Amino acid sequence: FGYNGQLPQIMRGAGIERWAQVRAQAMRSPNGEPWAVNTFRDTTDKVIRDRELAEQQKRLELALAAGAMGVFEWRLTDRRVVWSPEIERMHSIPVGSFDGTFEAYQRDIHPEDRSHVTATMQKTLEDCGGHELTYRIIRPDGEVRWLQTYAHLVCDDAGAPLRLIGVCRDVTDQRAAELNAARA
Repeated sequence: FGYNGQLPQIMRGAGIERWAQVRAQAMRSPNGEPWAVNTFRDTTDKVIRDRELAEQQKRLELALAAGAMGVFEWRLTDRRVVWSPEIERMHSIPVGSFDGTFEAYQRDIHPEDRSHVTATMQKTLEDCGGHELTYRIIRPDGEVRWLQTYAHLVCDDAGAPLRLIGVCRDVTDQRAAELNAARA
């Protein structure tokens, strides 16, 4: 018999809540009598950090939903691009169908915007900085949409780029409203 798990909580003096991980191992003494070895490790700090991280994650999810934004990550070490389901919907592709290649990301960019997008990305890589970028995509059905991204490049201590992280939102309606206002 053995046990390895998180105790729900341990109260220690003055009502202070503490969390612990306990490990118990049943054993037998040389004369055959049962006994157990128990170890306790205080995990309160980890439990608190995990709770705070979960709350931060929930706040981020709410902010992204309120802003109708998706998140992306371009992992330069393995050349993979990760899109949230919201970005796949912006591109009008089935959720889970984006193949994660940089080439697939570039395929949807409007031909007239590709050089601007490429130059902006190159400058971001060179400066180990960030960018705001507005460009058009062409959806599989031929519809043209405007996207706006805010991105930040994460670099290692030596300045080598590791990954580009950011958010993206569809600004097509905003662009149309601005164009109509300019015509009026």
